[in-house]
Amino acid sequence: MAAVVLHEAQEVDEGELKDSVKEKLRSNRTPDEIVFLDELPYNETGKLLRRVLKEQLVDLGDGSTV
Repeated sequence: MAAVVLHEAQEVDEGELKDSVKEKLRSNRTPDEIVFLDELPYNETGKLLRRVLKEQLVDLGDGSTV
């Protein structure tokens, strides 16, 4: 699973993103599912909170947007 945050006014669908990743990575490295988020969880020093992100992705699991 991959979490993706788009910049303002950017649009891309899951199929386009998967195709782009397949061109650049081996097939076993491409995500089966892509989840679009509004923002990633960071702490006050700017470090990505992976545990919080993982919990969010487990809660979603259906490809919806947060």
